[in-house]
Amino acid sequence: MSDISDTDSLELPQTDGPNRIYCWILPGLALFLAAFPLLFWNESKTLDQYRSLEKGMPEVHSVRMDRIDPEMDGKLVHVSGLAITGERLRDPVFGVSANAVKLRRRVQVYQWRERRVPVADENGAEGEKETAVIYEKTWSDAMIPSSEFRAAAEHANPSAPPYATREFTAKTVTLGVFTLSRPFIEQIDRYQPMQLDRDAASRLPLDLRWNAHREPHGFFIGSNPKAPEIGDMKINFQSAGPLTLSVVGRQAGNLLLPYPTDRGVISLLRVGAHSANGMFPQARHRRALLTWGLRLGGFGLMFFGLALMLVPILRKAEAGGPFLKGVADRAGPWLLGFLMASALSFAAIASVWFAARPILAAVLVGTAVLFIIGLWMLPERSAT
Repeated sequence: MSDISDTDSLELPQTDGPNRIYCWILPGLALFLAAFPLLFWNESKTLDQYRSLEKGMPEVHSVRMDRIDPEMDGKLVHVSGLAITGERLRDPVFGVSANAVKLRRRVQVYQWRERRVPVADENGAEGEKETAVIYEKTWSDAMIPSSEFRAAAEHANPSAPPYATREFTAKTVTLGVFTLSRPFIEQIDRYQPMQLDRDAASRLPLDLRWNAHREPHGFFIGSNPKAPEIGDMKINFQSAGPLTLSVVGRQAGNLLLPYPTDRGVISLLRVGAHSANGMFPQARHRRALLTWGLRLGGFGLMFFGLALMLVPILRKAEAGGPFLKGVADRAGPWLLGFLMASALSFAAIASVWFAARPILAAVLVGTAVLFIIGLWMLPERSAT
């Protein structure tokens, strides 16, 4: 077992030289700079969709699925109905087939997983810890590389499975008299487990039959399903459709296509029967969830990058003049990094929204200023 350092704060030892300082500043700078394009790209995409949906909502027309209205050609339309296909999708390896919009083969492999857990070292120096290594067997969709395991020889995983997860998609999907274009078909993701018939195993290739065991939704590939071994596989099948869909897009004859706007496209799809007025707010909500996730990711990059850079900078505060010393007296690298990252993140987000929503942008800028003021409102830290 190896020791790892357990520190409450980021500090450099007194013997740090230029090389050690660069080990903090260069990774921190890389994280800090990576945050800005992520934030700007995320806000730009969100703004484009906001403007597209804002433009499209008053223009959308609900049309019937059983007839084509020539007057709606080229316009933004909303259609609801049962999506079907005349195709029968088939997995060429396992012989499983279904009359469905999509057919998915999901492959899981039984593998070793390594976990490292910090434990107290009773014989070590104060504040030190050791790591205990735990090996567990688990089913996983992704291959777990075992070459970096501490005990790799005793816990080797397969390098790659002989079969991979795969999706089969119908070429033609209709919604009443309309045909869905590819961008809409790709959005369909409502899968249901398939029930395999009793003869499913007999349709397997000969080299698989001897080691395959039929299960309700697929096959177990291995000696004993009740006692799986490393490298055994579970292969389950799911299908999507026929199913009721609601679609908003451009009518082009009998084809439904994404509707172009000056800031992007509108191609909305939801499973179930939904009104046009209900689909636009839902699209905004889904985008908002993604937007906030990427905002937090950008803030995290900026925060950790600043904290890493501030470690050596604050150590040199005495030689940096009264300004730097005043900052160091009020906050450590974590708190200062949080305040600076908050201010810069709000400012970056605001810069994208000034033209579209100036009041929101002004509030964001004001919030950024408050974080900066908050730094100087902190009391000076007492020396320890």
